[in-house]
Amino acid sequence: MTPVTLGGCLAGLVAMIVGISTLAVITAQVAAFLVADDD
Repeated sequence: MTPVTLGGCLAGLVAMIVGISTLAVITAQVAAFLVADDD
């Protein structure tokens, strides 16, 4: 595996982790908003 391929794979992995984390945070905020709004 060349350093370029490794770097691209690592960048993709980091981007995926950040994307999942962001999606989880947004989902949690929306859920909290809906619960607070419902109550």
